Amino acid sequence: MAGAFVMTSGFAFDIIFLTNNEEGSKMLDYRASGGQARFPIPKESDGVKYLPMPPITRPEPPLEEVRIVGKWADEGWFIDDIQHQHFLPGVTPEMIDWFWVNMDKCYYLWAPGSHKYFQWVREPWKYGYVNSAHVISENKEELTPAFGFTGENGMFLSRFDMDVFPLDHALEHVVMEGWVDFETGEMKDNNIHMYQATEGGTNHITMHTQNPKFLPPGVTKEEHLARKLQMPASGWHEDYECFNWPVFLPKMYDLWKNHPDPCQNVVMDLSVKEVEPGKWIYVHENGPVVK
Repeated sequence: MAGAFVMTSGFAFDIIFLTNNEEGSKMLDYRASGGQARFPIPKESDGVKYLPMPPITRPEPPLEEVRIVGKWADEGWFIDDIQHQHFLPGVTPEMIDWFWVNMDKCYYLWAPGSHKYFQWVREPWKYGYVNSAHVISENKEELTPAFGFTGENGMFLSRFDMDVFPLDHALEHVVMEGWVDFETGEMKDNNIHMYQATEGGTNHITMHTQNPKFLPPGVTKEEHLARKLQMPASGWHEDYECFNWPVFLPKMYDLWKNHPDPCQNVVMDLSVKEVEPGKWIYVHENGPVVK
């Protein structure tokens, strides 16, 4: 046989080309994934229990809550869950910056038993932070089937620049990611994480903001909020993720900090500043490692 291809994970961009010539096999367009996992998620993975979670530490005093402002408020965007606040002992903002561009190394450690699949669609080392994107699969209630993205028809999480920051104030570091409508290019939602250093660790706040145009047909904002807040796992998943950051991230960051290859150990600075009222930018370019 002169050649054949094998789908190694069900994704069109994860292909091995096999030949019987002297060159042997060649891997085409490899995407860094989170290791030994697959999509669709096998039932054995859905049956995994979570780790016990102790009480979460919160910022003291609490952080000021944010409001949606500007054109985002005019368009009806809203925060569709509580604003989750966390104090992360022993974690620095630089560690969290590193996490966002190296998620293939530690996505499963972030929410053990809940996070089922991770794969870059556009890797930060190749595309830069703002243009990076990934697919994930997870469940938010123990022993329930996972949901997730296939990467087809734009079903992946894209990273956003600060020109779409919808809030009235920010902490020193910001990450935004969400779905983009494949046909119109509109943002469907925006998951926001903000964090900054404090004595002994880092204060963190996260929330999910929703574009009302992409609510299910016939569902009002008020109905959506009521359903969301009645869900058994409402707010729990965010706490579970942030409980685990202090457990693994300082160790993982320390293991990688002297690794010499910038394409494997990606380092970016996600600090932000307000250059005029309501206009925010990233302080650093955070572009591709390889130009």
